[in-house]
Amino acid sequence: MLELGQLVVVRGRTRTQVLALALLLVPLGVAASVSDVRAQEVPRVKPQYTRLFGADSLNIQSAAISPDGRWIVFGHFESRRENLWLASTEGGEAVRLTHGSYGDYDPRWFPTGDRVAFQSTRPAGPEQDRDYIMTISIDPITGEAVGPPRQITLDANIDRYALSPDGRWIVYSLMDLDSEGRRAVKILPANGGSPRTVFSRRWVGVLAFSQSGDSIYFGARREEGGGNIMRVSVDGGELEVVSALEQGGVRFSPDARRFAHSIEETGEERIIEVATV
Repeated sequence: MLELGQLVVVRGRTRTQVLALALLLVPLGVAASVSDVRAQEVPRVKPQYTRLFGADSLNIQSAAISPDGRWIVFGHFESRRENLWLASTEGGEAVRLTHGSYGDYDPRWFPTGDRVAFQSTRPAGPEQDRDYIMTISIDPITGEAVGPPRQITLDANIDRYALSPDGRWIVYSLMDLDSEGRRAVKILPANGGSPRTVFSRRWVGVLAFSQSGDSIYFGARREEGGGNIMRVSVDGGELEVVSALEQGGVRFSPDARRFAHSIEETGEERIIEVATV
């Protein structure tokens, strides 16, 4: 899926693109806390679109734009597999980065612009039933892959993940529940190594580092309905509720200073609210 703050438009306007572009276009003075939003008239933002890349022959599933804005990496689904491709924002043909009958998806650029993280079933063997985090190096000048994909996590069945602002750390949640019915959230060096559990919780949604890199924000469901935006130190400790929401589906901006979520949906129409964390 597209993350907030990634200006990528391919083959029409998807709901996620509307969400991403709405966040990009919100003036700094417009965003307000959820409690404030309920009590005041909030300006509506009409999304605007710029076509950066499109291809009728590619089934684009996810996309991310490089930090310098030169490249778009995306997943292309075909015949029960999804590989990563890369295209220039200045035009031209897309090139394949990964090959084989695997699931390679949800790519994220490192801030250096020469490396991409992604989830993949490659290390899972013939069954292809587990997801790991892998990386692949990219030549930022030519856009070509430099070497084969490299496995980063030994943990399997990754659910969500995020990169730290300095590119040194990866935080991820596991899809599997432990004996107490909780989902572990772990952090490890982006080059691989021993992970450390930050916390465990039954419901863990999208993850994001704070701009300083010393906190982790995440979305979480509540048993009585709705969701919370929560925060925890990268060193672990108490989980703090930052905002309580009537609905879930939270997406964070790249610096985790703002979030967006759906507050109303009727048929094909959705109203997306943007607020500060």
